[in-house]
Amino acid sequence: MPFPYNRSDAEEWISLNQTADPNDMLNWAIEYEGTLVGTVGAVDLRGETNFGYWLSEQCWGRGFTSEAVCSALEYLFELKGMIALRSGVFKENVASQRILAKFGFQQIADTFAYSGARGAQKIPYLRVELTKRNYYLNRGSVLGTNDHCAF
Repeated sequence: MPFPYNRSDAEEWISLNQTADPNDMLNWAIEYEGTLVGTVGAVDLRGETNFGYWLSEQCWGRGFTSEAVCSALEYLFELKGMIALRSGVFKENVASQRILAKFGFQQIADTFAYSGARGAQKIPYLRVELTKRNYYLNRGSVLGTNDHCAF
């Protein structure tokens, strides 16, 4: 989750999702014991689609992100017919890099991104992409013998 993140940020995000065109933006809640603990989603579904997620720090290391990413990718590639998804990750976020790599995302650029949470600092950043072909090639190793996401 972006930090600092205050009530007005949350209200703005909720409003954006309530008014968004579902043909251009999709977000799903990640819930644990009835509480929102994160989201996973994609924007610009008609263009260069950007995929992303966040998870509350208290839930890190429990497989929630992997399960949510798996389900979202399954929906986006199999039901929405996406051709490719792009994402990005700060280089220091090794756990997120591992999740993206596990699902077959491949690095396409080594760059920088600005972090508002860090006073607009320029932070080393990796751009990654997952093509439909790589999704299907990698799908079996992620899902094992299951034909759908379940961890």
